[in-house]
Amino acid sequence: MAIRGLSPGLRVVALVSLPLTGQAISHQVGDGPARTAAQIFEDAKQVTTRATDFHVLGSFNSSGFTEMFDLNVSPVGGGGTVEFSRVTVSMVLASGALYVKANARGWQVLGASEQKAGLMANKWIREPRASPEYSFAQFAESTQLVRTITSGISGLAELRGTTIVEGKRARVLTDSEHDKIYVASVGTPYLLRFQGGGDGSSGSISFSGFGHSSVPTAPAHWTNLPQ
Repeated sequence: MAIRGLSPGLRVVALVSLPLTGQAISHQVGDGPARTAAQIFEDAKQVTTRATDFHVLGSFNSSGFTEMFDLNVSPVGGGGTVEFSRVTVSMVLASGALYVKANARGWQVLGASEQKAGLMANKWIREPRASPEYSFAQFAESTQLVRTITSGISGLAELRGTTIVEGKRARVLTDSEHDKIYVASVGTPYLLRFQGGGDGSSGSISFSGFGHSSVPTAPAHWTNLPQ
């Protein structure tokens, strides 16, 4: 599975080919028909996107190259940090506006000239929707974030038994690429974690803090993107 659509110079890709063992099953709900793994997954996506807010922590490593993100998101915005190429980019999506902050090297990695990178270094920059950096917005808004992470998943099956993830008991699904997908089995069936690895790469994305994460607000001081 891949997370796509980020600005030039950043590709957060995760969760590919984790060998699994176990026997696929289906779930019975009361006296109704058995729920398939696909139905369990769809329900988990829906309740996760409807959550007031939550925390997302992800990392990916391929051939020694590591990318990470640490975000608090809601249906109307959020933000946090994304790390790649040994730089950290901070972002906040609030009231429909995206604010991005990085050091000079970070802006150059994102494609800015040396001159512009110097002007923008360590300042909150309000990004116009037409800018490449506005693609970060999909990671600061929970509905789009869940849609991006879960797109293209197919061939779902459920493994027998449960485990503990993020302090919650979870059932385990696997997809056609042998990724593991953990869904809360007690209480609200939130998505809790995606995990995979193979072909020299590994990664995971965890969800926690439902309803009590610290969603950032717009910075008090910012400037427009230099022309």
